[in-house]
Amino acid sequence: MVDDLDNQIIEILGLDGRMSNASIARNLGVSEGTIRRRLNILKDEGVINIKVVLNPNYLASQTEAIIGIQVDLSVIREVVLKLNEIEEIRWVNITSGSFDIFVNVSTKSLSDLLVLLQNKIGKIDGVKKIETFTTLDVPKDKLRGI
Repeated sequence: MVDDLDNQIIEILGLDGRMSNASIARNLGVSEGTIRRRLNILKDEGVINIKVVLNPNYLASQTEAIIGIQVDLSVIREVVLKLNEIEEIRWVNITSGSFDIFVNVSTKSLSDLLVLLQNKIGKIDGVKKIETFTTLDVPKDKLRGI
């Protein structure tokens, strides 16, 4: 179970994922060992996953899009599992409203995006409608430090 200290650690790492355990401990007034133990538990329980996230502006040839997907609600979990297997998909959100699922994708080109839509997402059983929103700019993204 995540408590206030865990949330503070997560918030600090969200701002600077490279901050040392010692620095986090100093900021929060606890021991470095406490931070190390808490981080190990958070990682082991799947609460956090520490990785590198590229700024999309770094790669000019990269195409990023958000895709709204309408599905047959009786198979939404199965659709999500299939989406999770697609390498180009960065995140999957189950939502309310006009679309049941939103995904964020990153491909090398618009033609690769088309192949992704036609040959991967569009062929998943239960997918009824897809609408693509191509990302033109990312002026703010806390996860990427933008």
